Amino acid sequence: MQFGILGPLEVADHGGRRLGLGGRKQRSVLAILLLRANEPVAPECLVEELWSGRAPASATASLQAYVSRLRRALGEDGRIATAAGGYELRVAPGELDRERFERLAGEAGASVASGDWELASGKLREALGLWRGPPLSDFQYDSFAQAEIARLTELQIEVVEQRVEAELMLGRETGLIGELEGLVREHPLRERLCGQLMLALYRAGRQADALAAYRQLSGVLREELGLQPAEPLRELERAILSHDPSLAAPAAQLPSPAAGHLPVPATPFLGRGCELAEITALLRGAGGRRLVTLTGAGGSGKTRLALRAAEESARDSRQTHAAATALLIEDQEQQRGRSGRSRRRPAAVAPHPREARTRVSRPSRERAHERSADVRLCQP
Repeated sequence: MQFGILGPLEVADHGGRRLGLGGRKQRSVLAILLLRANEPVAPECLVEELWSGRAPASATASLQAYVSRLRRALGEDGRIATAAGGYELRVAPGELDRERFERLAGEAGASVASGDWELASGKLREALGLWRGPPLSDFQYDSFAQAEIARLTELQIEVVEQRVEAELMLGRETGLIGELEGLVREHPLRERLCGQLMLALYRAGRQADALAAYRQLSGVLREELGLQPAEPLRELERAILSHDPSLAAPAAQLPSPAAGHLPVPATPFLGRGCELAEITALLRGAGGRRLVTLTGAGGSGKTRLALRAAEESARDSRQTHAAATALLIEDQEQQRGRSGRSRRRPAAVAPHPREARTRVSRPSRERAHERSADVRLCQP
């Protein structure tokens, strides 16, 4: 069963069918119990919350009727239990959308701490995807819901800011500008959103618009609160004015390679111990090469050796991931009649740390001569 408060109150059964929850007072009882899930709530407290201190004489009997009907609507014995002199709604882990949202946000924070912005972005998007509208929107004027509505609303915008931060760290500012402009209009006093908009605009080559966003916020703060922007935002303005290089977008990040990401060889690796040792020494030694090119006639084993070198690199405990590329050279008969040009294609690639932000394709010794090495293979 799934309970939802990140939007209008909603309950769905195991098949996803939404359940009828009755009239407003009955739905209010369920909402109060959900806000205190797995805790007993005294009938006196429920009566106070439901009627705001103006309970009729029949309030207790009405409450009992609401609880009875809710038990039937939920259709599970023991879901609303009588415990410690009160009513307790028992909710299992993962059944309440609020709990799932907060868990995903926490997991995203752990990903940020470890520097995995891609995973953090995915977690935050998943968390925000649980929202169906303003929290407890059908109880926005009920006193019992006010504190939780305010808390969840603030938490949601904080998660939005965190997700935008992750996208900026991944260099995806172009697609954020329109969204950020809307968020700034909706939340004109939030300096973090303004700073994110300024940075996205600056990276898009719109320095004047970035500075205009700062002036807009500065004016609102001065007129409404008699304040000036905090130091981090003022520092960002100065950095934009001076074209500080630290504001540049980071290069697109590629995931760290692992042996499991490489193609599965069709044949076992036999021999070539000397060549493998030579490649390993070139890649891992002092001033290790960025690129080792394997050349040789067709069928000499370049692809298989490149895969083996990449596998060895991916298993290295120091995380030294090599850019090992096998370069297919056609034999002399195939090259004849093609204007002396040979067809070349990469056979296996695993990124080196110093190449982590570069897509390796069709390498040549001319383009990578500064940090490259050549290993020539003879026909076995």
